[in-house]
Amino acid sequence: MKNRLLIIINVGGALVTLTIVAAVGWYAFADPETASSQLRELAREVKQFNDDLTRLRAALDVQTAQRRKLFSSVARDTLPSKSPIDRDLKKITALAGANGVRLLEVAPTSTVRYPNVLELRYRVKAEGTYQNQLRFLEDFEQCSFWADVTYLRMAQHSKGAGARIPAGARIPSRTGSDPMRLSELTVSFFSAFQ
Repeated sequence: MKNRLLIIINVGGALVTLTIVAAVGWYAFADPETASSQLRELAREVKQFNDDLTRLRAALDVQTAQRRKLFSSVARDTLPSKSPIDRDLKKITALAGANGVRLLEVAPTSTVRYPNVLELRYRVKAEGTYQNQLRFLEDFEQCSFWADVTYLRMAQHSKGAGARIPAGARIPSRTGSDPMRLSELTVSFFSAFQ
């Protein structure tokens, strides 16, 4: 029984193999013009794909060079060579005061280097009403110096104690019903870096 099954499988495999070999032989030898025209078409398509790939790589190289040149130009021409932190911090302090926000603490935290750009980060703690702090942040964003608020967390607090207030509690400010808020900000100053 096993031998008979093996013979049937071998004969079936041989028939499939002969059929494939006959089809390939007929396709390659009996109809060579069709096969050669298809091979030429395939070779033309491969050449076209290679040409397209070469053009795309060249375009990518041009774009990369333009990006590097532009980024280098922006960093070199518009960013200050040294961040005027003292002057900018004075402007920020004056801006905060003009909006009824008091800066409680300003401390440097870290320096981050990017290609051609240096970022100096400062942690700032401030207090004021929610509306006053929003006005301060809006005015800050309108200023023309190279600084940005990269982090902000705001919470209600009790004046003097600095303690967090439970959710739902409302502490009136000195000027009315808007509670005082304590905010923690990260202010980043930018300058060119070589």
